[in-house]
Amino acid sequence: MKVFIDAGYGAFKYATDEGAAGEIVSHVVRSAREADFALLGMAASKCMAINNGFGKFLVGLGATDHTGHLEDSTDYERITDAAPEVRALFYAAMTQGNVIGRASVVVALPLGLVTLPDAKARIADMKAWMVKEHEWESGRVKRVLNITGVKALSQAQSIYFDHTLGDDGQQRRASDGLIVTISVGSNTIEIMGFEDGQPQPRLASGAKIGMRFLLSMINDSKWRGVRAIPAIDADLRRGKIPADTLATAMSNWHSRIRAEIKRVLGDECERVDQVIVAGGGAQKALPELRRIFPGSDRVAMADDPVRAVVRGMVKWDSAQGA
Repeated sequence: MKVFIDAGYGAFKYATDEGAAGEIVSHVVRSAREADFALLGMAASKCMAINNGFGKFLVGLGATDHTGHLEDSTDYERITDAAPEVRALFYAAMTQGNVIGRASVVVALPLGLVTLPDAKARIADMKAWMVKEHEWESGRVKRVLNITGVKALSQAQSIYFDHTLGDDGQQRRASDGLIVTISVGSNTIEIMGFEDGQPQPRLASGAKIGMRFLLSMINDSKWRGVRAIPAIDADLRRGKIPADTLATAMSNWHSRIRAEIKRVLGDECERVDQVIVAGGGAQKALPELRRIFPGSDRVAMADDPVRAVVRGMVKWDSAQGA
């Protein structure tokens, strides 16, 4: 089996070459025991219990309802680090996708990672902890997965491949002109320009003004910064943020997005032929992006914005075998 992973800060997305696909919200908490509140007639949020040899964890949306202590790591550590909470998230995704036996892995990494002085070492560390036999328990079921190899792509590349390639790996859209991918993730907004199919490093950035930035502004204005960000994230996903609070935070967030795009693209904004928007926050950023790039057909949402990265990796893999 081949597994494709987009280990985002907000959600861990995956797909396999056998057709499985899904995501796990990136909330991980330590848990000494599993509590079944249904025994007392109380419904509690569902999440996945994982024991990975380093401890017991609850993983997914609703995990923070069980305990307030969130196991956290930065976006660059989300997959390169071998921390117990990262492994718990990975094992939860593999459990949900029923990935067992032998598999190779393709991982999409953020642009910001390659700007770090220890980027090469981090990627080597990722491969070192992943390429081996893994054992864990989900609930009380033991699972074993032997990862035989790991390859890395960029998230921006993967979005570009999702846009330009068909499911069979063949070209489905023209790649000439200036195409810009904008990924609105949980921790960052990544911008990458491709001119006639070639990436343009001068038109690349990974500013930490993603959905987490928006959640922090909501936290500051509504709760004076005292609530846990994952709890506010859960409220936003469930439609529980007051409309006036959300509107004010969105306006300020859109201003930051505009400033970053102008900083990166400058006057080249005028000659961009196509903007492809992806990521979990794509829908919320779309109105502002259409104001920045006016024109009825210049800004397009990825066919599946949340899964665009893993879709692009699958298409890229198909192209390699074409």
